[in-house]
Amino acid sequence: MISWRLAMAYGFSRRRPCSALSVVNSPWPFLPSISCAIWQLSTILRRPYGPQHSAKCRCTSRCSRARPISYLSIYLKSQNGCGKYKKAGETEMSESYTVLLAPNPSVMTGPGTNTIVLGGGSAGAVVIDPADENAEHLAAIIRAGEQRGGIRRILLTHGHPDHVGGAAALRQRLGAPLYAFSRASVPAADEELADGASLALGDDRLRAIYTPGHSADHLCYLLENEQLLFAGDLISGITTNVIADLFKYLNSLRRLQSEQIAEIVPGHGPVIADPQAKIAEYIAHRLQRERQVLQALESLGRTATVPALVEHIYVDVEPRLHPVAAYSVKAHLVKLEREGRVKLRGEDSWQLL
Repeated sequence: MISWRLAMAYGFSRRRPCSALSVVNSPWPFLPSISCAIWQLSTILRRPYGPQHSAKCRCTSRCSRARPISYLSIYLKSQNGCGKYKKAGETEMSESYTVLLAPNPSVMTGPGTNTIVLGGGSAGAVVIDPADENAEHLAAIIRAGEQRGGIRRILLTHGHPDHVGGAAALRQRLGAPLYAFSRASVPAADEELADGASLALGDDRLRAIYTPGHSADHLCYLLENEQLLFAGDLISGITTNVIADLFKYLNSLRRLQSEQIAEIVPGHGPVIADPQAKIAEYIAHRLQRERQVLQALESLGRTATVPALVEHIYVDVEPRLHPVAAYSVKAHLVKLEREGRVKLRGEDSWQLL
């Protein structure tokens, strides 16, 4: 294992043969209500883990060595000395973008948040999600920007701490304006970006796409000519994601199905080389979970609490993690109530209609 301080020097880029970001898919999301406690835990578990893959592995979501596993399991296995873990290497860049792994690994963020630097030429560069204020990480961002003509703008996908952690410090050092969807969620933003806003980036344009669901202020960014989607936390290369509003989340995923996307660069994990297949997989997963919730309600006498539903559905998840799974079930129930298919009775009893 290596010191987490080496992680901020690590980056991966398009067509990279292998990446330390290649952790594997989790069958259920970690959710925001426990993020504060887990964030504290992450300060103890500061290790960027990622299984060592073969030299031929492109480390995309299609990796044959991927199997369902939780972030917590990765930490426990690593702490016990299980598996081989790849050391962080030098930052690499493609023609289009560079991804720098922020030094904020945790059971919520996996190996860390992907900070993206892209652009070049007379228009300079932009950085998406400068995730941590660690001095070495900020220096790596600035160096990557200088290779592309200097960072002229700082963009955020949303206002969660693991994506905005270094934004204020980077703006202070560079004097570059900070862009976000809403100042309500990012008070420090200099400018708000509306859905469809387009920024010139060399010979290409970067278009903001409003994709709520993970959070109310979430944006994805599409590099239009290259058809590259920088997806933030709407889609992950590691696990299914935290969901605040499942109804809006599914609509955001369906909206992306109408876009021409060649590759997805997520906020966490490796590049996704089969974007439409991954989007379809996310939608199918959520609809399958919805069916499980409805079937569980039927099996439990048409009325049940969230903990009872979790115990019935998540039979393969350790009981100590059931409180996390409960938030996924609750998100589904809120959507079903909105559709008139279930009704909340009392504080935490849900009835199938």
